[in-house]
Amino acid sequence: MLDISKEIKEYGLIDLEQDPIDAGGNELQEIIGNFSKVFERLGKEQYKFSQQLEGVFSILESEEDKLKPNGVDQEVKRLLQVLLKLADSLEDVYRYALRSDQGAWRNQLSLQWEKVGRQMEVYGIRRIEGAGNAFDSRLHVAQEVKEYPGVSDGQILDIIKSGYLLGETIVRKAEVVVNRFKA
Repeated sequence: MLDISKEIKEYGLIDLEQDPIDAGGNELQEIIGNFSKVFERLGKEQYKFSQQLEGVFSILESEEDKLKPNGVDQEVKRLLQVLLKLADSLEDVYRYALRSDQGAWRNQLSLQWEKVGRQMEVYGIRRIEGAGNAFDSRLHVAQEVKEYPGVSDGQILDIIKSGYLLGETIVRKAEVVVNRFKA
């Protein structure tokens, strides 16, 4: 590190009250030259310091990535999106099969739907459905509202698209049909 006070002490001070011609033109040029050298060294030291500081920031950013796995979180989110699209496709077929007259096909798809749900649960992914349960705005999005007498107000009538939890984090809310009964 450059010690500025040491550098200044090396050079004699000039009296600004004194006429520069009397002080000797060569001496003034020498002092200005010396100051130029000092400032040049200061610039080089500043450049080295800024390079070292950038290195430290780079190390901190990489350590932060290790401590806060944003990169991993992004990869997990992308993987979950792909997984959810596959689950949505299977769910579409499953829900169609439930309405089908083909009993064997409906039973087979129901078994597959349950199997996929169990496999996802092994990895901490749980399905949010809730048909027959009360609507919960934290877990569900009402895509459609119907009115059925004899069914309690706010009860979920049907699932349009399942929602999913990863651990306790809501990845996607379930899209549902809700009863809104007015007495």
